[in-house]
Amino acid sequence: MPQTSTEVRASRATTGSYFPDMKIRVLGALEVESGVELLALGGPRQRAILAVLIAEVPDPVASETLITGIWGGDAAPETRASLQTYVSNLRQLLGGRVLFDRGAYRLDVDPAAIDAHVFEETLVAARSRVATDPEGVSTDLRAVLAGWRGRPYADLTDVPALEPAVRRLEALRLEAVELRIEADLASGHAGDLVAELEALAEEHPTRERFRAQHMLALYRSGRQAEALRAYRRTESYLAEELGIDPSPELQDLEMRILGQDDSLSVGVATPVTQRLAFMVTDIEGSTARWERSPQAMASALTTHDTILSDEVERVGGRVFKHTGDGVLAVLPNAVAAADAAEAIQTRVARTDWGEVAELKVRIGIDTGEAEERAGDFFGPPLNRAARLCAIANGGQVLVSSAAEREVTATAPAGLQIRHLGEVNLRGMAVPERIAQLVFVGLPADFPALRLDASSALDSRSELMSLPGYEVRDRLGEGAFGVVWRAYQPSVGREVAIKVIRPELAAQSSFVRRFEAEARTIARIAHPHIVPLIDFWRSNESAYLVLALLPGGSLADAIRESHVEAATSRRILTQLASALDHAHSQGVAHGDLKPANVMLDGAGNAYLSDFGIATRLVDVGVVNSLSSAPHYRAPEEAITGPTPAADLFALGVLAGELFGGRPEVEEVVARATATNPDDRHQSALAFVRDLDAAMGGASEAEEIPVSRNPYKGLRAFDEGDAADFHGRDDLVSAVLTALQRNRFVTVVGPSGSGKS
Repeated sequence: MPQTSTEVRASRATTGSYFPDMKIRVLGALEVESGVELLALGGPRQRAILAVLIAEVPDPVASETLITGIWGGDAAPETRASLQTYVSNLRQLLGGRVLFDRGAYRLDVDPAAIDAHVFEETLVAARSRVATDPEGVSTDLRAVLAGWRGRPYADLTDVPALEPAVRRLEALRLEAVELRIEADLASGHAGDLVAELEALAEEHPTRERFRAQHMLALYRSGRQAEALRAYRRTESYLAEELGIDPSPELQDLEMRILGQDDSLSVGVATPVTQRLAFMVTDIEGSTARWERSPQAMASALTTHDTILSDEVERVGGRVFKHTGDGVLAVLPNAVAAADAAEAIQTRVARTDWGEVAELKVRIGIDTGEAEERAGDFFGPPLNRAARLCAIANGGQVLVSSAAEREVTATAPAGLQIRHLGEVNLRGMAVPERIAQLVFVGLPADFPALRLDASSALDSRSELMSLPGYEVRDRLGEGAFGVVWRAYQPSVGREVAIKVIRPELAAQSSFVRRFEAEARTIARIAHPHIVPLIDFWRSNESAYLVLALLPGGSLADAIRESHVEAATSRRILTQLASALDHAHSQGVAHGDLKPANVMLDGAGNAYLSDFGIATRLVDVGVVNSLSSAPHYRAPEEAITGPTPAADLFALGVLAGELFGGRPEVEEVVARATATNPDDRHQSALAFVRDLDAAMGGASEAEEIPVSRNPYKGLRAFDEGDAADFHGRDDLVSAVLTALQRNRFVTVVGPSGSGKS
């Protein structure tokens, strides 16, 4: 029978067992992990003692140093006994790893188990390798910088003994960022670094290396005048704030930029342009298959990748990148690409896919001049192939007019070409005449082309930097954008950044109302709503910065069957409270689904990602893009997001969490009624009915708040008509509130009917 956490700790304490899998993290709040278990480290003083011992590994720390550094110089006489008690607790907890010798304590762990030590060792190695292996140095430094969850020892900021270690680690982190940028500049990524360096130079105006790198990135991007203006800003700041001139090194860089010194171009990647063919593939309907059978899809994807690699390499090509469930491949010419495409579709059609039942691969092919940089490829042919793949159906192979001409010149026996006419491919300046390759023994007839589908390259580019943030890994992707994990150095915290898809962010309604809508959402404060920290628009996209929670999403928990009945009831109550609060502020969520419900380590729920895109882009586009249409109320296709539509989505979610329980079916049926007027009046009213149907006391406490017709600065539309027809409900709600409370505030803009 499995041991409990308490039994595991007790066993370790009595045997003094070694922890070969121990991981110690101090780049953020102090954490000690053994296997999959986070150890409970005790109160602040006990944690502080452990932190000081970690900071000094492998050296011992004298008892007097611990007492002075944690309790201060005027520690009471009984402090020594308290120290011994805390150390004894730690020795038990860590299986005897705290040793005592000649008046000093030492933590007996491998330094490689400590994230700060690994970070420092990687930085030391990077210093000597940056000139010879810039790509490798960049990769290594990005990996260790991604381990920073906050400021070092973030939960022990008031411990004097830790201050030197904290200051040293923070200085080393800045050096690591500088070195990583130096490596990226040497690898030819100057254009990707400009925004990040602009923010770093403004945040650290006296750290001239950031400004020098910023100037160099601008110059190598063909922006000489901007590089010189950046120098002037630093020069003015240093003169006004400190009364000094820029360093001789920075002055020398300015003169070299003025003289267009050839040596400044060292590190600029020399583009290699050649005529090639490109194949882009994708699996049709893979998202639904992953949700239904993740293990079966994982096995199927391995087989799929093998088929594609085999056939691409057979004709002299290679797969150079994977995009989700598809690939990007480069081939010698369009004839080779067509040969590989036929073999791929034949093998895919004849393969037994087991539980997955069937896979269908769509393929786009184009040929032309493209540029190779560091093993990757860039250029119109690759973009066009990706667009062709996006609009194809599963099993279909589409080719551009250029690829068709190449294939036709040397068409193998049995190959037919079916012309599909001209199509306006998204992102392409002129219409493209496209054709379908028809192979013997394979399907030839397909539905209409998917002209509104997104391309694999819409989210292909890895974000290298954003102003004020260090972008790390991709957390997920939805119909409206991609979410990235990032670190915000200015406040020492990890965040989630949602990047809205460019084609949506470019819509005129989005551009016009984005800032006002984001400000409205940012003002919503509730214990179970993930706060919107920051937002901005650029020419390329729009960005939303949200708090990052450690427990993943409710979708993950449902997929892994980790949601018990009691937890489900708590989650629904918390979501209902959050929704009702948002509705009282005149804001509907607009995209409620498990993927937008985040969890903390204790299983509490937080409503995330208020659907800005669902409110700001055309309703028809939202309907076509929605990745979870069964959560959308029937009327939402006309009205857009409304509180009643949110309640519908909450009802669908409840049905999923309590599926198969007949006692809740009637309550869920009311919440998901076709007519919005037949649904519950509020989310908490729905949860209270649900609790009553399931038995037991309800945790839901409904607050009598009337609907606030104030919509921020967004335009009123047809779905808001009920808020401006008569005042009977509003007057009744105010009178009810006055009977229950001594003071009631009625808020709303001019003309909303407060009087």
